Amino acid sequence: MTRSVEEQMADIERRMKQLRARKQRIVARENAKARKRRTYLIIRVGGILSNEGGLATTRASGANKATGKGCGLLRAMPQLALGLTRLRSQANRG
Repeated sequence: MTRSVEEQMADIERRMKQLRARKQRIVARENAKARKRRTYLIIRVGGILSNEGGLATTRASGANKATGKGCGLLRAMPQLALGLTRLRSQANRG
């Protein structure tokens, strides 16, 4: 039994709608993975800075009230670069 042209077009439209929804779910899943990965890396970088003493309590002026030193970010830059290199190599492995 042959279907009419209208029925065939309606079937194709229905399948196209299903495929668009499937594509949207796949893109959303990939975006969520990327967002989780970025959050994970931000947390890791924060941990590296914290462990290296790069995150000191600061005032609005950028100097620690007790020590008079800056926030420590510039002192932590070499450690941050090393940590980012480690994270990149870990990300490339898995």
